[in-house]
Amino acid sequence: MKKIIMTVILCVFFYMNAQTVVNMVQNPYADVNWGTYQQYKGNFHTHTTYSDGSESPNTVINAYASKGYKILAMTDHNFVLWPWNSYGAPTPESLGMLGVRGDEFSNSDHDNGFFNFTLTSATLEQAIPNVQTNNGRSHINHPGRTHAATDWAWFIPWYRDYSTNIGIEVYNQGDRYPTDRQLWDNINTNLFPAEDKMVWGFSNDDMHTLSHLYHNYQFMLMPALTQADLTTCMDEGVFYFCYEPSGTGTANVPRISGIAVDDVNKTISITATGYTSISWIGPGTTVVGTGATFNYSTYTDKAFVRAILDGSNGDSFTQPFGFETITTTPPVADFSADDVSAGIGQTVTFTDLSANHPTTWAWTFTGGTPSSSTEQNPSVVYNAIGTYNVSLTVTNAYGEDSETKNGFITITNTGSVSVEVSSGADDVEQFMADGSMYTDSSDLEFCDDAQNPQVGIRFNEVNIPNGAIITSAYIEIRADETDTKALNHIKFAAEATDNSPAFSTSAWNLSNRTKTSSIVTWTNPPSWTAETIYNFPDMSTVVQEVVDRTGWTSGNSMTFIVWKDDTDSDERVADPYEGGYPPKLHVEFIIPLQVTPDAPSNVITSVNGSDVTVSWDTVSGAASYDVYSSTDPYGNYTFTANVVNNSYTTPATGLRQFWYIVAKN
Repeated sequence: MKKIIMTVILCVFFYMNAQTVVNMVQNPYADVNWGTYQQYKGNFHTHTTYSDGSESPNTVINAYASKGYKILAMTDHNFVLWPWNSYGAPTPESLGMLGVRGDEFSNSDHDNGFFNFTLTSATLEQAIPNVQTNNGRSHINHPGRTHAATDWAWFIPWYRDYSTNIGIEVYNQGDRYPTDRQLWDNINTNLFPAEDKMVWGFSNDDMHTLSHLYHNYQFMLMPALTQADLTTCMDEGVFYFCYEPSGTGTANVPRISGIAVDDVNKTISITATGYTSISWIGPGTTVVGTGATFNYSTYTDKAFVRAILDGSNGDSFTQPFGFETITTTPPVADFSADDVSAGIGQTVTFTDLSANHPTTWAWTFTGGTPSSSTEQNPSVVYNAIGTYNVSLTVTNAYGEDSETKNGFITITNTGSVSVEVSSGADDVEQFMADGSMYTDSSDLEFCDDAQNPQVGIRFNEVNIPNGAIITSAYIEIRADETDTKALNHIKFAAEATDNSPAFSTSAWNLSNRTKTSSIVTWTNPPSWTAETIYNFPDMSTVVQEVVDRTGWTSGNSMTFIVWKDDTDSDERVADPYEGGYPPKLHVEFIIPLQVTPDAPSNVITSVNGSDVTVSWDTVSGAASYDVYSSTDPYGNYTFTANVVNNSYTTPATGLRQFWYIVAKN
């Protein structure tokens, strides 16, 4: 038995102990069907005699078509060579190719725009935003011409802020700038996962002369040769790129036929031909593994890994796979409440403060309604005075934890609420000249104005129980303007309804609402200074009338109407919701306690002629009395009457009668 107990303890300790786990969160090849997708050879950087190239469009395009290229972007400097047949070349369709409308913007750092853009000659700073505005795509060209590998920070905003800027050339015109791969790695190290952006690598000929042909290309993995599929392919990095030093266009560079990711065993496996070795490259352009399979289970705190397939005729490169390292920590339970000293019938909202990302919540509320909940942030009503415990148990995939706070909630027969206007549509003005409604005003003008407005202020979720006794109620506002002229008075009422509806733009929507019979007049309100907080006068009687309505329920909406009915020539102007300081309603109240009255005592029966009178001592706090009678002291008593005085008279029946009196409040 002792051995079994020790085993259980060890298992629990292991389960609760924190572990470090590496998860792959960026796999560009996740959706590739290697059995059905085609590998389309492409080049995205090409020049002709229309800029600084030596060959005509017809010569260049046919040269690429002859070597099996299926995707080609013509990117003359600051010139759009499109459509091809307008410049003496065949159409892409006639060659079985997909042509890409392109342009190399080269007035500063160079970048290529693809598909959609409106500029032709531009700086990089102009071109990348323009391409994004027009839903095109772009990549930055030969960065090593103007930037060192350590200059990665310059590139971050151009990738972070522009989702359509998807890549960077890491091979250009052979291998003119060998540090571009290191720059690429530095950029991705600082973009991922912090900015959740991975930059894809491109290998392009940047063809100007025939000697530049066929050294650099990529294989785009696509279901079909369409622009839509190509756009997705470029966005998601669903391609690998190659460098062929000989430039024959037919060399047997490594060709990838499958990439498999095993999320359980934490491995990436590559199936390919034509390679002699595979190296895995991580941040810092360092080799972090070799062989066709890379195990990333212990590859902690690294942003990415990418593969290089070395071959005797050239090299092929995958796009980077992205990782996140997480600590598998059990949760730690904790919580708070918006009101730990509430009144009877008020709603108390609990907030989960648990650490380490719990996924389930189990609450227990002693004395509350409901008494339990599985919501993350539940609301509970307490209907009796007392002090109550609250418990919370939270779990995640790595364990659980519980927290009990004894005596956490105290319920009394007093309460208070503070409610802000929660929407710009809940503080409005109605112009009395024509009844038009102004629901998005930049201020709230009380009394004088060219349109003599009435103001409506609606508060939602006013958490006051029905029948509460209001002891204090006022609205807090902030002055929008300085107003010093004398003002006779401002009047306040509430809408006489159980649950005030939202305002509408229909004419007279505010003044057509029924006001409470209780009206508060603010006589000679003081001068106001801009950006100063002021309180309207006490409106307890107005709020009392609303919460005493039979249909009022805690949590309903309440609207206040503000107006003048004389010829005041000045005004007071307050900030609305849109001004950042919305009106706020403050109410304090008492909830009457239900006290059971004492039983009536000294019950006496007397006969006067043909009548029988039953009397008893008056009971303190009793509002009325129920009278019951029976001819059998041990039998069933029948309700006879309800009286407000401490006696009851009825004709004598000639039978012996017994009486039972119940005091009520």
